Amino acid sequence: MMMFFTFLMVVIILYYIFNTEREKRRMIKLQDEYKKSVTIDALTGLKNRNAYVEDLSKLENITLILLDITEFSSINNLYGINAGDLVLKTMANIIRKRIETIVDVELYKVGVDQFAIVLKNRNAMESYEFAQDIINHIDEKQNKHRSFNQLMTFQVQAGISNKAPYLINSAIALKSVIKDYSKKIGVYDDSLDKTQEIEKNINMIQKVKSSIKNAQIIMMFQPIIDLKSKTIIKYEALIRLKDGDEYISPYFFLELAKKAKLYAQITREVITQSIEAVKSKDIDISINLSIEDVLHEETSSFIIEMLDKNSTLAPKITFELLESEEILDFNALKEFIQKVKNYGCSIAIDDFGSGYSNYNYLLELDVDILKIDGSLIKNIDKSKNNQLVVSSIVEFAKLANIKTVAEFISTQEIESVVKNLGVDYGQGYYFSEPKII
Repeated sequence: MMMFFTFLMVVIILYYIFNTEREKRRMIKLQDEYKKSVTIDALTGLKNRNAYVEDLSKLENITLILLDITEFSSINNLYGINAGDLVLKTMANIIRKRIETIVDVELYKVGVDQFAIVLKNRNAMESYEFAQDIINHIDEKQNKHRSFNQLMTFQVQAGISNKAPYLINSAIALKSVIKDYSKKIGVYDDSLDKTQEIEKNINMIQKVKSSIKNAQIIMMFQPIIDLKSKTIIKYEALIRLKDGDEYISPYFFLELAKKAKLYAQITREVITQSIEAVKSKDIDISINLSIEDVLHEETSSFIIEMLDKNSTLAPKITFELLESEEILDFNALKEFIQKVKNYGCSIAIDDFGSGYSNYNYLLELDVDILKIDGSLIKNIDKSKNNQLVVSSIVEFAKLANIKTVAEFISTQEIESVVKNLGVDYGQGYYFSEPKII
């Protein structure tokens, strides 16, 4: 009986050990399968992006070649996903066979249509020649591939980087050529890196948002002078962002504000503060508007609403429209101008001479003032050609009963020339810089 019990215990222990080992092997197999599932691309059988990230910590002195199938989405759209998969598998096989006998090379599929080749211990020339060879080989092989003879062909471009972060930098290099099908390979250098510029833009957009929220949009005013009497006839309202003790010019933030959908809010603030200045300072004001402002329904409605509330101040307001901007809806512009002129406002065309300078549309829009572009004024004392252009603008303006303003007057010599040419008003640092008044 004792022997039977002992035998039974041995059997139970052996069974337990066997089951434990079997379970252990099953768990190892599951772990291997899981690792494979997260590090191997199911379609091509290549190592994937996860594997690249895992391997990267072990790699030194490497160059990464990022290969991209040009317009891959068009292949899927035109021929279907199955055809796109065939392209990916074909490309993977072509590269894999090409590099299988080469040492110190790893291949990964790191994106939907992107493959990364990691080279160890290659200099810049060797890496470039390697990329060129791979691209040429892909072109040659796919043309011989039966599946593509009557179906399609695909183009491949590459970005190369030997500087970390390798994948990001090679993508930047690739982007530098991806729009130009005549170029096959881009090589990363620091001049291509837009990271600092992007960070700078993000910071500026945050400043704009903060300025709108915390009432840090400031208006400065630059006087416009009657060149005969030397008296101030009005002020141009110029926007700034207050950042500590610094005042930031719109040159650095206005286009970014447009892209961030903040431009309309800024325009409303400019209108509000400018009208308040007219009211509190008893001065005439010129307010800059873009064609975008005029055609933006909410902005143009806000301007009309503010004029309606301050109708007695309207004759002291001039709206300056940029001549250099394309007019996409001429009738809408005419309608807006007529509305504000009905309140008594004046209309100026800013930067006249910088664009197409269409005299006919000036007459049709019933313009009151032409502000001559600063590029024609700033060296007019030294340029006979600029003098001829400005003279013709002044002659036309006088015949049409339109006043003229010369911007960018910075010296007495420039003032003297524009005055002798018959320009009515002047503006620039010779008279005064923009100031808070």
